[in-house]
Amino acid sequence: MSELDDPRRYEQFDCSDMAHLLAELPAQARRAWAEAQSWEIPPSLTRPRRVVVTGVGGSAIGGDVVAEVAATRTEVPVQVLRRREPPLSDEHTLVVACSFSGSTEEALAALNSAAEAGSMCIAVTTGGPLAEAAEAQELPLFRYSCDGPPRTAFGYGALPLLAFLQRLGVLDMGATEIESTFAALTRAGQAWGVDAPLSTNRAKQLACRIDGRAPVVIGVDFLAVAARRWAAQTNENAKQWAFHLELPEIDHNLIEGLRQPIALRDSIHAILLDSPAIEPRSRMRVQSTAELLREAGVETDNVVVEHDGVLESVMCASYLGDWVSYYIAMLNGIDPTPVPVLSGLKASFSP
Repeated sequence: MSELDDPRRYEQFDCSDMAHLLAELPAQARRAWAEAQSWEIPPSLTRPRRVVVTGVGGSAIGGDVVAEVAATRTEVPVQVLRRREPPLSDEHTLVVACSFSGSTEEALAALNSAAEAGSMCIAVTTGGPLAEAAEAQELPLFRYSCDGPPRTAFGYGALPLLAFLQRLGVLDMGATEIESTFAALTRAGQAWGVDAPLSTNRAKQLACRIDGRAPVVIGVDFLAVAARRWAAQTNENAKQWAFHLELPEIDHNLIEGLRQPIALRDSIHAILLDSPAIEPRSRMRVQSTAELLREAGVETDNVVVEHDGVLESVMCASYLGDWVSYYIAMLNGIDPTPVPVLSGLKASFSP
């Protein structure tokens, strides 16, 4: 029996039941969408000329997803800001401050600055100082409840933002597309979950192939968002090095340096994300880059997420990375949920 098909391994190392939290994503996404659709939009919010989503870590990745969906659907620019400096904004800008805990200083600073500038604002959080600041300034507040650490709230990171922009007339999100995404996530959870055996479970298979190496996840076009998610989840869940890169950018620089140093080359495993939703010429670039990686002696896997839409492809590609990172944690013999180093660093910056 494979290690990843042995229930005793999960009992020993998954002390906080991260597998259950991952399996909940499809239901969480549905719930997040429904709650955001029923949320009362105040009169102060109108169709913006620009959208800025602020946050870091797991609270920002949803903004990345929305920015990619918006890129080919609206003339309204959607920007994700991951730094403490407040965004430049005016009364025509919608600033969405996202923080799972509500204590992220970057999101809080952005909300306060945007409010001072007279911008439209929404605070998206479970509570904390961000919720308190929004209530004190009578700013729109979307408060949600979600068990688990911030990185498991992916559904609440992406779906409410999409719903807000749809309802404000920025994005056209049809019910068919949303339902298709939810259905795809449900099928994926069943195919990649703990009960699915290694023989048919692509997430377990990829984790076994990566085992002992640092994954370098390469995303083409809008799948660069999923590559970022893969790497971050591997960092936090598996407690190990992982990196994300983007095509076509690396074909203009990194591709020339694949052969050296040999020690590094032998310590990495490249994952190239692909989808039928990617335009044909970019998909050709994925294949060519994979061939060059293999020729240079780098272990490489092409991972095709068989979905036709941008939202469905990004969400499912990211979800696969969630499961792969979880199984790498099991192979590493480590509890994926606690993040003591991250928590300690965050505490050292608290006022």
